Amino acid sequence: MTAAEIQKFADALPKLRVLVVGDLMLDRYLWGNVSRISPEAPVPIVDIEKSESRPGGAANVALNVSKLGAQVSLCGIIGEDDNGVLLIDRLQQRGFDHSLVFKNADRVTTTKTRIIGNNQQILRVDQELRDELGTKLSEEILSKLLPRLNEFDAIIFEDYDKGFLNPALIAGLIKAANAANIPTVVDPKFGNFMAYEGVTLFKPNLKELNEALNLRIKNGDIAGIQSAVA
Repeated sequence: MTAAEIQKFADALPKLRVLVVGDLMLDRYLWGNVSRISPEAPVPIVDIEKSESRPGGAANVALNVSKLGAQVSLCGIIGEDDNGVLLIDRLQQRGFDHSLVFKNADRVTTTKTRIIGNNQQILRVDQELRDELGTKLSEEILSKLLPRLNEFDAIIFEDYDKGFLNPALIAGLIKAANAANIPTVVDPKFGNFMAYEGVTLFKPNLKELNEALNLRIKNGDIAGIQSAVA
């Protein structure tokens, strides 16, 4: 790619309207010092000094895309809980359109809390519900999402196997996007690996490719990858 082509791409980014669809998460960090071992169990005691909450999962991808200059909207689901309120607050602070972020009382907001003592991660605590959305909820989301597709120039699927993206929702969105000539890109995980037929760009990493197709392709094995996808 020439310098002129790179510049042309960079100049076009601020005009690009991107929808990121997928598993929204809240990443929480607790930093502190360790100077004692608990008398209750052989575990370190972390004296917390600071904390931070950041958009995670598909929301982190949206953050990265926005830093390139594109206008980004998000579509996903959160629980009606304190972590969901916190995630929406962080999205608002960054100016994201979250009008397609759905709240559901039967789900929890996927939250990953990392406890860091003396600059080393000691523990990660996950709060999540990985059950797939039911048919009724999927249809409700599609009914609100599809009429707005003309607002976007590209769609990115960010699938972390947390249940929001199920085969029915994926197929319905891909079909509508293809009919509207909207490019679709997917970063798949194992659960829905085969559900993304018809996307414009399919980008698994090597581990995901090997697991999904039961292969043993090694890094740099171009011939093996070409054979697997042929």
